[in-house]
Amino acid sequence: MSELVTGDAVVLGLRPARLPSRALALAIDMAVVWTVYLSVSVGLAIATASLDEAAGMAISVASFLLVLVGAPIAVETLTHGRSLGKTACGLRVVRDDGGPIRFRHALVRGAVGVVEILMTFGVVACIASLVSERGRRIGDVFAGTLVVAGTGVCGAGGCGAASAAVARGAVRRAGPVRGAGRAVACGAAVPDADGAVGSAGQFVHG
Repeated sequence: MSELVTGDAVVLGLRPARLPSRALALAIDMAVVWTVYLSVSVGLAIATASLDEAAGMAISVASFLLVLVGAPIAVETLTHGRSLGKTACGLRVVRDDGGPIRFRHALVRGAVGVVEILMTFGVVACIASLVSERGRRIGDVFAGTLVVAGTGVCGAGGCGAASAAVARGAVRRAGPVRGAGRAVACGAAVPDADGAVGSAGQFVHG
């Protein structure tokens, strides 16, 4: 797949993850999560054997939500988009502008994932990834995220902030650099105002 281009016409140095690697990462994550969930369920079933049926059902629902939904959301939030499966496959979830995801992004992905992954065994997620130009599942579309190969991400402001700064003239070229009319900032290639070329380290705030 080609490199990603943001709405600000910024070319990001990020490559969308391919479906096989995403499927493998998901399989690893699901194996771990379901193993933990079954272990917790057995333990709770033994510990709550004396409770009535309604209480047992409530505990079962709570354990399902905490382990199969809450745990993946917490992991993606704390690791900025790198679950165990994604780490093993060299993948990461990032925002559309290349920046690291936050809790709200992980929450939307996890909530939609209940339907497109858990309830349909990943069939809906696979179909959505196949028809999407950037391989995004429905949760990615609603959350404004995508899965990329590699571990690099832009700063908290995203790569789009760099292009906006160039457009406003808030950065200036420190010296001429040979190239083809592109400037690199925050891991992204953006056009300079005067068509010159430079790297991220060759631009300073004016």
